[in-house]
This record gives sequence, structure tokens and C-alpha cells, in this order.
Amino acid sequence: MTQTVLKEIVASDKEFPNVLIVGMNSRAAVEFANAWATQGDASIVSTRRNAQLDDRVQRVELSNVPFGTAANVVVFLSGTHEFDDQLVVRLKRITPTRVCFVSGCSVHFNDKLAEAREQNLLVALPNADVSIIRIANMSGRTVNRLKRYSSTLLPGTVRSCFVEPLQLVRCVGAVFSSCRAGRRLTLLGENRAWREELSREDPSVMDQVGKVGGSILRLIGAGYVIRLGVAGLKWFAPRFRAFSFDTITPTSESELLALCNRHNKHHIAVCGYNNGGNHFGWRYPGKTVVPTCRSGNEIRIEGDHVTVDAGVTLKRCIEKLKEAGKEFYVVPNFSYIGMGTAFFVPIHGSGSEVSTLGDTIEWVRFFNPSTDRTEEATRSEKLFDESMYRMDTGLVLLQLRLRIRDRASYFVRKTELVNPAAADVWALFDDPDTSNIEVRKNKAAHDVIEVSKYYTTDSPDPELMEVPRDSIGRVWDRIEENKFSAWLFHWFVRTMAFHVELFLTEQEFEVFWDHHRELPVSKIQLRYARRDGMKHSPFGQHDCVSADLFMTKRNRAMFLEFIREYLPSVRFNPGKQSM
Repeated sequence: MTQTVLKEIVASDKEFPNVLIVGMNSRAAVEFANAWATQGDASIVSTRRNAQLDDRVQRVELSNVPFGTAANVVVFLSGTHEFDDQLVVRLKRITPTRVCFVSGCSVHFNDKLAEAREQNLLVALPNADVSIIRIANMSGRTVNRLKRYSSTLLPGTVRSCFVEPLQLVRCVGAVFSSCRAGRRLTLLGENRAWREELSREDPSVMDQVGKVGGSILRLIGAGYVIRLGVAGLKWFAPRFRAFSFDTITPTSESELLALCNRHNKHHIAVCGYNNGGNHFGWRYPGKTVVPTCRSGNEIRIEGDHVTVDAGVTLKRCIEKLKEAGKEFYVVPNFSYIGMGTAFFVPIHGSGSEVSTLGDTIEWVRFFNPSTDRTEEATRSEKLFDESMYRMDTGLVLLQLRLRIRDRASYFVRKTELVNPAAADVWALFDDPDTSNIEVRKNKAAHDVIEVSKYYTTDSPDPELMEVPRDSIGRVWDRIEENKFSAWLFHWFVRTMAFHVELFLTEQEFEVFWDHHRELPVSKIQLRYARRDGMKHSPFGQHDCVSADLFMTKRNRAMFLEFIREYLPSVRFNPGKQSM
């Protein structure tokens, strides 16, 4: 069996210890070897005679490595379980202290064989600290075989992640220096189109000829055939999903933490149900989206509190609380979001007791990628205050505990007002007898506003409402229940619409209301947000009215110009700003 080998150097306690690197004719191993040589001495002897190696690299055979001399070993996996068995036998002969296996990331796409292989390797060397690093693709010469024929033929939707060799070197060095056995980390690198990766280097003459041929084939529809072929392979074989992806959905907390390590945190965007804190989805150029919706499913109800995993949807929590005769203090119109989102962005109704779900959060448990450990905080602690309503901390929320109350029934009283003044609208929300208040205006230019005030009752009338919210919320939930309608709705809004929410103090609301009829806004929904005193809250120091606005994207520039001129200091809800 042919192997590429980087010779062991004397063991070291530096961040970049001396290593023995083993690969099976792996181009990635050669790229890694050359990158490692830039950090210190390295030597390699390879049976791959045409490998372009750094001058500081020599060649040896694995069979020539003396017993017990390889303290740190890096193995680039390819091949089968049988190859693994033979490899482990040889590794045991040289008795390494630390071993790092570099494998593919197909385990994140439900590749059970890859998962079983990882588990077998972790226990195969009981006397060594064994770790696994998963990568998608190594950037550089590892893609040369595809370059000539595919850089112009592949559609832009066929994309993956590409790790720079030096990134992997730093990650391996940190793993060796941490001395934590059994670690499984994922290092993705930048997410970009394959054709962009294949076009990074200067093309040769033959590459140019291949590009012309690829362009001709693309004009006659070959790109669509390739796109369908890739989709088919991904459907039938999980290991092929790693060839083209922009999203990874972890199915456990341990898998989520493997993705959220400090070496990978800049390459991913962790979000909630399907789009983070945004109803209609953000775009994350160069990043892989990591939804938390399947990484945990615990909902534990204890008296007047509920503890939930951050990825559980608000919709599912509402259903579980209903079964237990409980409910949240406030429920927004949109319930297909991860519960953890409530900590990072304001998710609110317009309740008389609390304004947002965040107001009821009492305790949180984070994972901090920078320190590689979990942290807990209660509402009275500094970490809680410093982190709430901030999306730039890098913290990954794992669990949270919220206050709940006994379930009630509701009825609604609706009224209409014609051309009310700003002070009259503001006064509508000063009604402590209500459970929830919503004010809606179908178009900014219209004269009439609709006021809905929800009240609790003990009446057994079956016509009463279970949740104090309008029919729009029920429609949104129905749309999200079906994957196709949800995709179509999100695509339409991202493409055609501009959705934004402002938090306005009383003075700002007066300015907004005096000018709002001139704005090309299709829908205005007003709610109340009470001052909460949190450091980074958009209503931390002032009671506010939130203005939830919906308009076509062509009117976005005109609206933003209005904001710059009249409300330059207004605060936006980062969870609803579809820029």
C-alpha cells in the first residue's frame, strides 16, 4: 500500500510540535507538509515522486520509522476500513503519544459509515491521545485535476468549503498542544463556488482550452444537467453532500460544538430554526450556515419555569406548555424560530406585563469558542447583561430557562381610529388591563388604523382564543409548516420585499407619525416595548413603540433616506432588518 510520509522530528512542546504525517498518496498531505515546513523544520520522504515538496522536506517510508520515535502523528485518511486496520497496526509499532486523524466532513451529512469509522479510530490507539479534524477540501493544488474542465462549466450554486493549508497547520498545532484526547473538530474554511476556487491560479494553455469547451457546454445547458446530477448524488449518497453545500445542520450538541471551535468560528454563521434571528433570512457571504434546530430537543417544565435547548422552536414549546396547562407571558406572531434567538434579538408582542420573551429569560448556558468551554449566567450577572441582545459576541447559546405562567383564554376587542395624532396612538398602549395590544395600518397613506386589544377571561366559551395574536401569525405558521411554501415565501420576501422594525422613543415616534403617510410602506404594525434596563437593548433606557414595516425593495432607498434625514439615531431590530 502506497503511503506519503512526513518524517518525525524530535518531540517538542511548542504550539507547532514536530510531527510525522501520513497520507495515502494524498495531495492534501503534501500541501500540509509544505505549510508545516514554514513553521519550523520538517522532513518528508514520499513514494509520490512527482509531489512538489518544500526544500526543507525530505522523504522516508513509514516502514523505516524506528520503534517509539514518533511523538506526534498526523494521518490524512482515505481508503477503507481495511486500510484503517493496516494503518493502526503500523502506528502501534511506533507508539505515538498524540495522533490527529484528518478526515472528510461527510459525517455532518448523515454518513453513518464515516461516523463509525471515526469512532473506531478514536479507540484504536488506547495509549495515545487521539483526535479527529474534519475538513471539506484543501485549497490549492488539490483541485488541479478538475480545473481544466470544470471552472467554467460548474454552476455557481455548486459550492463547498476550502481550507487553506496554514489554517489546518494552526488547528493541528493547537490540538496537539491542548492534550485533550478524543476531540472531534470541524475546520471548514471559506464557503465559495467551486468555479471560483478552480479559477484562483493562473491558467495554462490547456486550461484555457478546457475553459472554452466548458463555456460552450454550459451555453447548451450542461450546467443544469450537472446541477441536477449533483442534487441526485446528494440525495442518494450522504458522502457526496460534502461536495456541494452552504448549510450544515448538526443533530446533537456535541456535533454543534465540534463545528463551533475557535478555529472554525469565523467560517460559520450559527442561527436558529432556519434563518437565525431574521424572519426572511440573511445572506452570509463566504460562511456556512449552521442552524441549531436539530442539535437539542429538551423541554423541561418545572413549576413556573421551563428549561429548553436553544434550538427548539418556539412553536414546539408553545405546544408542550399547552399540554402542561402553561404558557409564555408573551407570544409573537411568528413562532417558527429557535428559542435561543430570543436572547440575541427582541422577540416580542405587546404584553402588559412583559414586552419580549427575553424579559422572561432567567438563566442561560453558553459555549464560548474563544475559551473552548461552557459558561453559565443568571439575569443578575454581568455576563448576561453584556451578552443579551448582541449578535457579535461569538457565544453559542445551548440552553435557557424562562418564566412561564398558567394558561389562560383570551378574547379580543377591535376598534378603528381615523387619523389619530401621535400622542393618541402612544396613549393606546397605556392599558394595564389588557394582555396584549396591537395597532395595524394596511398602508401608510390610509387614514384608518385598526386597534386590537386582547383580554384574559375565565369563560369556557369555545370561541375564545388560545393565543393573544392576530390572524397574520396563524397564516405565517401555516406557511412555515410546509417546506415548499416556506421556501417560496422566504425567497419572495428576500427578492421582492424590504422588512424592517424600528424602536422609537416618544419623541421619535412623533416625528415618524407626522411623516409616515409620505412613505411607500405597505404595512405598519405597532407594538409597545417597555424599558428593560439591559445594556445593549434597543429599549434599555426608554419605553418605545416598535414600528414593524413592510415595503417593496424598490422603495428601500427612499425609506433609508427618510431615516437618515429625520431619525438618524433610531434603533433597528437586527432580527427583522432584511438589507
